[in-house]
Amino acid sequence: MALKTGRAGWITPRDNQVFEDLYLCRFLSTQQIAALRFPSFESARVRLYSLMRKEQVVNQIHRPNLILWRLTKEGFERQRASLDREKEPIPDFFSGPKVDHYLEANDLYAELAPLLERTLGRYPVWEWRNEGRSFRRYELGGGRYAHQPDAEILLPNALYFFERQGRRARYTPRTIRDKVAAYRIYTERVLRPEVPVEVLFACDIERERSAAVEAGNELGVDVVASSVRGIANYLERAALEG
Repeated sequence: MALKTGRAGWITPRDNQVFEDLYLCRFLSTQQIAALRFPSFESARVRLYSLMRKEQVVNQIHRPNLILWRLTKEGFERQRASLDREKEPIPDFFSGPKVDHYLEANDLYAELAPLLERTLGRYPVWEWRNEGRSFRRYELGGGRYAHQPDAEILLPNALYFFERQGRRARYTPRTIRDKVAAYRIYTERVLRPEVPVEVLFACDIERERSAAVEAGNELGVDVVASSVRGIANYLERAALEG
């Protein structure tokens, strides 16, 4: 079905930006979409319900005052075609506690996308690869392993593996070190990238940030640890410096 555009039609340029955000992130909350594209939460809510009536998006109530949005099947396929992406399964919503962690990772996208769009432009100049698109299985030394960051961010001259550590995670220094060690092995022995690679930790707890930096120093891995906003600002500076 063709979509009308323009002031009197169905779809506006801002709507198309929202569709792209939902395609790249899998799903977003009303709050995250408002931060990305709208002047207020209420204006985002009203427009999203309008787009749902037009069968462009669907929602799911995760808990009171937290509604998640994703593209419809038709919207996903259309967005995939408009971005010239390879065919991939249409994702469903997660259920259970995994949703909260996914949303915490998407907080970085909500902070980062406006900064990088202002500096570099939109996809495909830079790319956000969500958890599902970042996941890769590989074999090494007779063993089977999985590369599973919370997201990957690809800038023109660098690749970043992203780990989101919320307050509920409570990772030990050993767990964090193991994550950093796994990234080192994957980067050096499997990926062998042509651009520099860094590991980013957005941690809500200061001691976890310190543990991540210490692990990076010990293992010879470039690690940056900060808040979500701090990581977004770091990536903006990296984009500006090229």
